[in-house]
Amino acid sequence: MIVIANRGVQRGAEIHDNTNHVFIIVDGEAEFVTGGKIIDPKVTAPGQTRGTGIEGGVSHHVSKGDVITIPAKTPHQWKDTSKTGSVGYYAVNFDSN
Repeated sequence: MIVIANRGVQRGAEIHDNTNHVFIIVDGEAEFVTGGKIIDPKVTAPGQTRGTGIEGGVSHHVSKGDVITIPAKTPHQWKDTSKTGSVGYYAVNFDSN
């Protein structure tokens, strides 16, 4: 298990073959897209694929105090952080192996 603190802005989509995420939002707000299909996927590291966006995903508005879980093999993307400029979060990452 790995715990990291991060501040994110809008960026492309990603999917992890074995890594599960739990995001705990501590500051700011954003739209977070999950599911669907990654647009223009490229393997960037073993077990990790990134793309330019997500097609057909579900958008979730997240803000301080929210918790969202992302199982391995689920496309996900931070979008629209314009209201607060960024979103601060803790990410708890653990492998499904």
